[in-house]
Amino acid sequence: MIHDQQVASSFPQFKLGDSSIQFVNKFRYPGHIITQDQKDDDDIEHEIRNMFIQTNIVTRKFGKCS
Repeated sequence: MIHDQQVASSFPQFKLGDSSIQFVNKFRYPGHIITQDQKDDDDIEHEIRNMFIQTNIVTRKFGKCS
């Protein structure tokens, strides 16, 4: 079985036109954060932050309702 680090260091340099494409540790792909280590911790933390933001908006809008 090949480990991620071995694969990343053995790949040839990718190019798009004259520009080299770099490997990254994480990126966003249709609403989700994809990480090199295949963990979803960053995505979960992002969704928790969004949940708190939405909760604060609802509380502010409807906090004075009976």
